[in-house]
Amino acid sequence: QTCALPISRGLRERGYDYVFVDNEAIEKATITEDALNIGEFNFKTVIVPRISVLDIKVMRVFDALIEKGVNVIFAGALPTIAFMEQDQAELDTLAKKHNNNFAFDLNSVYSKITVERPFKATTTDATIYVSPYDLQGTKFFYLANASTVDAKVSFNYKGARAYRVYDASTG
Repeated sequence: QTCALPISRGLRERGYDYVFVDNEAIEKATITEDALNIGEFNFKTVIVPRISVLDIKVMRVFDALIEKGVNVIFAGALPTIAFMEQDQAELDTLAKKHNNNFAFDLNSVYSKITVERPFKATTTDATIYVSPYDLQGTKFFYLANASTVDAKVSFNYKGARAYRVYDASTG
């Protein structure tokens, strides 16, 4: 399946941070030369979970993003039904135009992600979730062990000059 829950679980397991957005946010977003901008977020990859019915305004945004080089991945299926009947031909044209952005299964979705993660946590013992946080220019990464066993974790932060490790339980 390629609905939002398995996708989000797989993103967490791979150390990617993500945000859910709806049609209204996408329609109101701005597009720069390489990102979808919603508030303070700049998205260079957009994953569209399996969806059949889509408003043409949102598909037009996806089309514009792809034309600007933003990585838009349609997971499981391309949209096939326009929200309004008069928009069906345009939706069909745009879906066909972007058939290369289609990922059949979850592994295909993850293999199409091109965003580089500067912080990487790895372990062979457990599943570690990584959540980034920025506080006044200082970057924090919260690591959570999603397993029932203790884990040895190695991490790498590209470009870091120094770091501190805090245990949330003990400070």
